[in-house]
Amino acid sequence: MFTITQEAVTLLTNERSLRGAPDTYGVRIFAAMPPEGDSPQVALAFVPEPAAGDEVTEHSGLAAFVAPEVANVVGDAILDASAADGGAELVLRS
Repeated sequence: MFTITQEAVTLLTNERSLRGAPDTYGVRIFAAMPPEGDSPQVALAFVPEPAAGDEVTEHSGLAAFVAPEVANVVGDAILDASAADGGAELVLRS
């Protein structure tokens, strides 16, 4: 089952506030095409509600909506935060 660590929840809720999104918004995990036209990549966005077919979970008060097209990629993965130059970054661990 997809899991978001407390560190990642904290990073995401801080980012949601910085972007001016309401506290009621969740994070949607979906496939996005990069500008170069390579293979789709996993992307995140703050949204007010899940899209049709999204798997909905809750992690320490943060709603997560996993799109069907990435469910097999993130199925048993852990979304975590790790230290990076100048701050922190999200890391998807399998």
